[in-house]
Amino acid sequence: MTRRWAMALVLLLAAPLSACATTPQEAPVTLTLEDAKADVRAAEDEVIALIPSGVVTETLPRTETSRTLFACDGPDTYYWPGGAQLQIDPSTDSGAVIGAIGDAWSAKDGWKVTWVERGEKDGVYHLDMLRDDGLHLAVMNLEGNTLLDISSFSPCFGLDDYDPNRSY
Repeated sequence: MTRRWAMALVLLLAAPLSACATTPQEAPVTLTLEDAKADVRAAEDEVIALIPSGVVTETLPRTETSRTLFACDGPDTYYWPGGAQLQIDPSTDSGAVIGAIGDAWSAKDGWKVTWVERGEKDGVYHLDMLRDDGLHLAVMNLEGNTLLDISSFSPCFGLDDYDPNRSY
């Protein structure tokens, strides 16, 4: 009987102490700005490759630098906004084009695909794609269905010397 009480006492004392044990920390951010931008470019290129060339009338210059970096939760971590735009023939079935992009991304591991708009409002289609590591793409048709916009945001990267007066 004494052994049972001793065991119960040990368990009773150990339970509160386990609440004070350290929990594993999130992995440190090792991605650099250059890696984050390259990751965004690669994802944008994949989206662009899915757009039928026959509907594209002009490929506009991409966002190469940004005057803004957005803060992530961790100290000295940020995400970079990119983007690409393609002028398209106004008769393009943007719902089908963007839908095909959504179907392709839905089949990828680590991605969550969400329709924000499906043409109900002024014929605008808006698809969001979020990767597990935070890379975010949004594809939508704009300007009376004459423009496909790909907005992109990199995963978080570390940057010790952020200067808001500099372009990145």
